[in-house]
Amino acid sequence: MTLTGHSFLGSKRAPDTSQTFHVSNPATDEQLEPAFHSASKEDLVKAISLASSAFPAYSSISPETRAAFLRTIAENIDTLGSEIT
Repeated sequence: MTLTGHSFLGSKRAPDTSQTFHVSNPATDEQLEPAFHSASKEDLVKAISLASSAFPAYSSISPETRAAFLRTIAENIDTLGSEIT
């Protein structure tokens, strides 16, 4: 899977901002590509609202079921690869 520097809010890609930043490999200090788009204040408010809405249902699920759910998400992301960019 290739990183693209885009954020997702819920099931939709967040609008790109003009402000970007790079991350660095902590072992080598090498600047990594791609540049990531900074989240806007509105993006953060929306993300917090979506997380708050999802928390009651998510927290009522057993830790084992949550772990399986997260593994499934990771597997699906790996399977989709560049299709989700």
